Amino acid sequence: MQGQWQDSDLCLDVFAGEWIRDGLAPDRTYRVSMLVPRGFAAYGRILHPLESVDDNGRTRWLRWSDLARATGAIEHAGIQLVPMLDRVPTGLLYSADRPVPATPVLAWEQQLDALEGILAQHTSTPDDCYFAFWEGNTAFEDIPDAVPRLEVRESFRCYLIRGPIRRIADTLHGLLPNLAWPADRAWCVVSNSDVPSTYIGATKACLEDVLHTDVLEAWAATIDDRITSDSDECN
Repeated sequence: MQGQWQDSDLCLDVFAGEWIRDGLAPDRTYRVSMLVPRGFAAYGRILHPLESVDDNGRTRWLRWSDLARATGAIEHAGIQLVPMLDRVPTGLLYSADRPVPATPVLAWEQQLDALEGILAQHTSTPDDCYFAFWEGNTAFEDIPDAVPRLEVRESFRCYLIRGPIRRIADTLHGLLPNLAWPADRAWCVVSNSDVPSTYIGATKACLEDVLHTDVLEAWAATIDDRITSDSDECN
């Protein structure tokens, strides 16, 4: 069950996250290296499920592959959502004729439970992890200014919370973390509100488990892959 962090859980020392800032490429590169630190043996990308709600308020979750199949888009490692959505007839995702998933799809919060199970197996410190929340959301406006923030990169500072990996889907003021990593730095998981995917840097074994988990829709990536919507060269 999804839980909630409290303001009292916020770290008053953010030194544990400085290695991430030091490993990132400069701002405005718009590549994976802008989000995930260099130095991992393997990188990957998890595509967030798409929410489709019809006129009767019934929710259906879709994989990107479901949308690709319905629109004729080409599935590939560099697939981007915006070019696919441009192919979708107006109103289709909200009508009775919306695509039907090939297999059941879980909401992202539930998919995080599956990801947590994998990540826990690929770290020596599953009970000692860090979760970072971008300060820029208005949901955090009541957090006192005195609470320190980790400067992940220029103009991107985060509040930090320490806890077990099993709490990766827990929210702070209703929001999921933007970054997560264990104390042994075996992997790093990064989500950005402007990018409809979550990126991961990890060991090759960890990434293989992510790629071969039915619950997740994931692709291998490289540190130099572009992350912008206009980077899809096939659609």
